[in-house]
Amino acid sequence: MRWTHDASGPIVAAMKLYFSPLACSLSSRIVAYEAGIDLELVEIDREHPDAHYAELCAINPLAQVPALVTEGGRVVTENAAVLQYLGDRYAPGRLVPSDPDERTRLHEWLSFIGTELHKTVYVPLLDKRAPEGAKAYALSKAPSRIAALAGKLAGRTYALDELSVADAYLFAILN
Repeated sequence: MRWTHDASGPIVAAMKLYFSPLACSLSSRIVAYEAGIDLELVEIDREHPDAHYAELCAINPLAQVPALVTEGGRVVTENAAVLQYLGDRYAPGRLVPSDPDERTRLHEWLSFIGTELHKTVYVPLLDKRAPEGAKAYALSKAPSRIAALAGKLAGRTYALDELSVADAYLFAILN
């Protein structure tokens, strides 16, 4: 873990983000970059488990990324929660809207991306161990989900009115 210190306060542990390249945790890295957050990045390679993988398993029994360890030692898991935590804490009102109606729209987007695109379509298609039936099912669901996405984004640059954590998640999933 890295430690940071400035003359105005005590030495504190930097946040640690467990991620895998090209996984949905890419969105957390994008949000960290956009918000100027200093994170210790810990790369996880499921194909070659190592000490970092063991650390991840100790803090998240599902061994899924992203997993964020905050400065205070709290563990935040689940992509939508990590994204909102980072946005709320380090870019309040910018990457996560503060207006209740806009916040509800953000939740809609994060739920749509997480359930309809990420888990329904892409996880079965990209999982090397998924049976062919699961892949066929995912492919059968893809056209309606992609059409819904195209409709939601028609005439828009961003999911909401401005760049948000939803855009980072959507980029990572469509990547």
